[in-house]
Amino acid sequence: MKTILVAFFLTLSSIGLGQCFQIESILVDACGTPEGPNEMLRFKVGNSALLVSDMQVTWPNNPFLGFCQNANTASKVQQLNQTIVTCGHFLEPTSGILPANALVLIITSEDFDPTAHNYAGLQDTMYVLFQCTGNTSGHFANWVNNCDPSTGDRTTTISFGVGCTQTVTYNRCFLTNQFGGIGGSPADRDGARADFDVNGNVSYPNDGCVIPYIPIEVTISALPNNGAICFGDTVNVSGATNGNVNSVQWSSNFGTFSNQNSNSSSYFPNDTTNHFIYFSGLNACGDLTVDSAAVIIHPNQPEYTVLYNDSTTLCDLSEATITIQTNDHITWSNGSNNASFTPSQTGWHHFTVSNSCNIVSDSVLVSIQATVNCNILPHSSVLCEEESTTIVAVVNNANLFGWDGNMNNQSDITITQPGTYQFLASNDCGSCLQNVTIESSNFEASFIGSPEQGSAPLAVQITNNTNNAVTEEWLLNGVP
Repeated sequence: MKTILVAFFLTLSSIGLGQCFQIESILVDACGTPEGPNEMLRFKVGNSALLVSDMQVTWPNNPFLGFCQNANTASKVQQLNQTIVTCGHFLEPTSGILPANALVLIITSEDFDPTAHNYAGLQDTMYVLFQCTGNTSGHFANWVNNCDPSTGDRTTTISFGVGCTQTVTYNRCFLTNQFGGIGGSPADRDGARADFDVNGNVSYPNDGCVIPYIPIEVTISALPNNGAICFGDTVNVSGATNGNVNSVQWSSNFGTFSNQNSNSSSYFPNDTTNHFIYFSGLNACGDLTVDSAAVIIHPNQPEYTVLYNDSTTLCDLSEATITIQTNDHITWSNGSNNASFTPSQTGWHHFTVSNSCNIVSDSVLVSIQATVNCNILPHSSVLCEEESTTIVAVVNNANLFGWDGNMNNQSDITITQPGTYQFLASNDCGSCLQNVTIESSNFEASFIGSPEQGSAPLAVQITNNTNNAVTEEWLLNGVP
């Protein structure tokens, strides 16, 4: 429903609005025919009782005719009460006294039609005053075609004497129809009213042919930070009520309130579970109305998990994606807010994780597995008969290494037989292989002289048939 707010003029006594009485609502466009006797005005008495005999009303239209209380009005009240299906109740004042804090309904004529409006849902005890018969043409001004707001103000004044007077003004051009709009057929406009709050604002609802009272409502005001609370902190909460609310209560299964029975309180969560808080209102009928608000508990420290390939198995930067699992806000040192980050260089990479309560700094070291390499130290490639030789390998950055498939991390081998020997070294990113071939010496010394004998002086040709000699030298009688 559309509501239009405008300023209205209010004349207050020195004791202040609400301590004497407050006009709350005027049913301007009443239902029934004729309309004039069925118009209504509702007000609430302040902290002290008031006398009906002291009351004077100045209507926008037609004179005030005083109040009548007789058998006719008693019959009308009885008819009203017979239609109520809840705990509400109408009654006329006793001895002309309006008790402190009473709700009072003025009906503009004792000739009004009790069937013109619906009173079934009344939840309040409401005192009824009937203006004496006479003003059938009505007391207020309804919306009209081509309504001009500059001339649309209509003012009503109620006075109980010096120091207890209130004046309220509405604008007929802002009265709404039952669909929330302006204008429409007379039937659509029935029920238009002006409501006045304690802060001096007027609104223009239209609930149709329903008695002008405010049903009980409770509302939790918006929580700070949309309900996000750091665990261990306290948050101020407030609730608003509308209608005849006798009592209010805050409740929660996961925290405590500084004052459970006040519209304003402080709330202290005692559990990290996300949950709801509740604000309830109870009326005189025992009817309970509840509103709720979600509370999101943030831990004081942001929670996160780092997912990253271990550097001992990382062979290339393309594999170095770091992922932060968290429900909180991530910021990397390069300004990125993505959950995953692939660095372009090795080294420490820093990030922060923050929530509304705190910020945590952390870092991940990115390094690449070094390339494995191996070399064989200088050695003899010839094995003499009945001898042995030791071959030593130098290896770097290997997890496993060994000779001839025996990966026992031994870098040397003792060889007693000729053959080809293999050294293998590896890590998670690659391997290094070196082959060593050892040959037998196969040494054979052989000389042939020609001729083998003869008379001196004799010239002999000696031929050297030695195989696989490392060095050779001629000696005669042991002398080179």
